[in-house]
Amino acid sequence: MENLNRIRAKNAFEAAKDKRIANVNGGELVKKIPPLVINNGLIAVLAYAKGKNNDAWESIIAAMSAHLQAMGIMPQEKKDLLQFLLESDSRKLIRATDEILLWFAFFRRFATKSEQK
Repeated sequence: MENLNRIRAKNAFEAAKDKRIANVNGGELVKKIPPLVINNGLIAVLAYAKGKNNDAWESIIAAMSAHLQAMGIMPQEKKDLLQFLLESDSRKLIRATDEILLWFAFFRRFATKSEQK
């Protein structure tokens, strides 16, 4: 039987396979993003990430978008998570933020940093 936690875990497990996330910086980001979202909000974190131009950030945001699309919160045809949230009402923003934080509970377990050589 499929339930929400299984869907979150499956999406997090698939996202964690991305090699750009498994590097040292990506592994650190995975730990830092949830507190940033809690303290500053999802839109502020996405705006900050947009200016970083970093492969790990881009991969994590793409994984977040894919998860929100799989959960039916974000339409499939939308590609830019930040733009989608800026156009959404506050209820959808709250729902997306809550869902991302729940997804990160699994994602943090699966996405481990690798040692640089």
